[in-house]
Amino acid sequence: MRLMGATLLFLAPALVQADVFHEHVQGAAAQAFYMHTDGCTAITAIVTGLHARSGSADLTDVVVVSGSLDDICLGESHPFFGAGGSFSINGMASAHASGTVVATSFTDIPPITFELDLGFTGTGGVTRQASSFRDTGAGGETLSFLYDTFRAANVSGSISYDGTAFGAGDFGGAQLINEVAGDLVVVH
Repeated sequence: MRLMGATLLFLAPALVQADVFHEHVQGAAAQAFYMHTDGCTAITAIVTGLHARSGSADLTDVVVVSGSLDDICLGESHPFFGAGGSFSINGMASAHASGTVVATSFTDIPPITFELDLGFTGTGGVTRQASSFRDTGAGGETLSFLYDTFRAANVSGSISYDGTAFGAGDFGGAQLINEVAGDLVVVH
């Protein structure tokens, strides 16, 4: 915080005659990874529950499913993305994602319907990481910061795509995430 305070104090004279833009996002998420192969078809799905506490309400308390449906025999890849369902999180302790998410492909395949009811339980220690970046250019200055905490999670419940269930062997790991990020932009 001292570094940020000193930076803001340094920028104070410039703030008097400048436009100042501030973007701050604070939120939490739970994320699980799945991969299922059946013959020539392989599907990779990243299930992310999102909760924005401040800064952006575009995707809050919602489940996002992204990934790729691939024909490994033909070498075709069909990335997809969808949002829906509901999500709740209890700090770094637990989370719950449920509902239906219809993911649309960026190629010509039909939408993929995911049905899920997943409970996340934090396990092990919490990892913290922080970073900041300062850029000074002809038009102004930008100070960016990011503070993340991560914790591994166990997942229980069920998930399926187009009626096909992911099995226990398809699970690739999960985590709970808490993030604070922001930018201060001063335009001269």
